[in-house]
Amino acid sequence: MIQVDESVAVVTNHDGQPISIDWRGSSYLASGSPVRWYARRSWWTEAGQAPKGIGPQLVETEMWRVRAHHESDGGVFELRRNLPEDEWKLVRII
Repeated sequence: MIQVDESVAVVTNHDGQPISIDWRGSSYLASGSPVRWYARRSWWTEAGQAPKGIGPQLVETEMWRVRAHHESDGGVFELRRNLPEDEWKLVRII
């Protein structure tokens, strides 16, 4: 397992599932069905004060596990999606 904490560009399908991940100059294509779940955030370490109306995004973050490949390289990518900014982070590669 490789721990990573880098921003990535993610292309999603019409259902919001990741179909490609651009990381370090390479585009990884998803294969199979990605898995989504929600994890608790350490919000108290991220911000001094919560913005009004942020709701569930304050304590939960959307996570995805995606099997993806680029040429002969690939693996299982774990992604975190930060809303409402729609920013994607690569958390780890398994």
